[in-house]
Amino acid sequence: MSLPEESEAQRQCTHELKTLLHRWEEESDMEQEEILGCLNTALVEYYGEDVIEFECDMDLEDDEEEEG
Repeated sequence: MSLPEESEAQRQCTHELKTLLHRWEEESDMEQEEILGCLNTALVEYYGEDVIEFECDMDLEDDEEEEG
């Protein structure tokens, strides 16, 4: 199975998530399916919110003018 190339940030995120899953497998009495169910619930709750607030500290108008 060939995985797509990842940026350094994506690689770090993947590593952190794998570490979290490994810890839960080792330290809890839950089975993989239960952990995956919790992960699914967390993703739905987090990304299912109507609005995810994000304050960008970059000036996006300058970037658009340079691209135009």
